[in-house]
Amino acid sequence: MNDQGRPTRAVRVVSWSWEPGAGEHRPRVPWLGVFFLLFGGLLLLQEAFPSANLAGSALVLALGLAFLFGWLRGGNVLGLYAGMILTALGLPSLLEAAGLISGPGWGTLFLGVGFLAIAGYRRSRQAGWGWQTVLGGILVLVGGTQVAAGSVPGFSDLGRLAWPLVLVAFGAYLMIRRAGPGRQSF
Repeated sequence: MNDQGRPTRAVRVVSWSWEPGAGEHRPRVPWLGVFFLLFGGLLLLQEAFPSANLAGSALVLALGLAFLFGWLRGGNVLGLYAGMILTALGLPSLLEAAGLISGPGWGTLFLGVGFLAIAGYRRSRQAGWGWQTVLGGILVLVGGTQVAAGSVPGFSDLGRLAWPLVLVAFGAYLMIRRAGPGRQSF
């Protein structure tokens, strides 16, 4: 009751915002903890392979995996791109230092696979295939031919034909697409 004997009503403000749901709190990603966890784990891997120099590769890979973890937790697209690119750049040199792969083209191949994974994610979200598909496909083709030329005997001769065949196929695709229903081809 107030001074005049009237009942008082309590007013309670929960939140004030122009955006719906702005009062909600999203859990933040402990970036530093994720990074140290991954980097420490990769350094322990170096102890398992003492002859390999894994520190630089482990640092890049740990950063990439931390970004991917952040993307999985928060859905930030920057984390997806940075994570895929850094992981694709760090993983081949780490695997090569560990003696699991050798030869040229692995970095290009992994980077292409990363971009194709991004394109697949975009497609699953009904965002279309995007430029990531074209870039990823080209990188996979270039890296794959380099890896195959170093691994498969006699492939280097076939690898020389890959680019001309891709160019011919792409030109044919453009011509067929242009000559679609209701369009003139020339």
